[in-house]
Amino acid sequence: MIARILVAGVLAIAICGTAAAQDEAAAPATPTTLQNGGFEAPDISKGAEQLATPEGWFHFSSTPERKAGVSDARKRSGSQSLCFKAQSPQDSFQGLAYKFSANAGKPYSFTIYAMSDPADPLVGAAFGQVSFEWRDATGKEVSRTYGPTWNFELSSTKWEKITVDADAPEGATEGSAVVTFFAKDCKGMGTFFVDDAELIYRGN
Repeated sequence: MIARILVAGVLAIAICGTAAAQDEAAAPATPTTLQNGGFEAPDISKGAEQLATPEGWFHFSSTPERKAGVSDARKRSGSQSLCFKAQSPQDSFQGLAYKFSANAGKPYSFTIYAMSDPADPLVGAAFGQVSFEWRDATGKEVSRTYGPTWNFELSSTKWEKITVDADAPEGATEGSAVVTFFAKDCKGMGTFFVDDAELIYRGN
């Protein structure tokens, strides 16, 4: 079941600092474009490593563990998807995000499809979440929009559509579409896949 959850302020601040430190890894895109939403690049069949960071996206983490990236273990379309494996430390988190140019006051939607790994399903209080982060022209964060979450109830037999909608806040010139995995108390157990990400600009 997809549920909404309010993330604690302290945790949100921690994520902010980590994500901001990684921002230089990806350049903003146009408001209507999300490149590599199918996570086909880099191509594992051509020698790319499993869990390599998808081209055009950037990875952030609360620990040195890098346990999210491209995978050919499961896909909704194409030949690859995005895989998130749980980190071991309690209350750790990691995520992947995509930067784009934003128009203040205009509506955006970020959609993904998620599926649990039947051999390693989510456990305990661990959960995934989609969100938007908004920044002004100086790179300072203006606000965040938190979307739906998924947990141990995420299906391992079908892809579930998950969407977060938001209007870019006043002063925002840049946004990031974000997928985050919060390990909570899972002790390194739990894997889910994400595919066919789409960013839709609904302004004129």
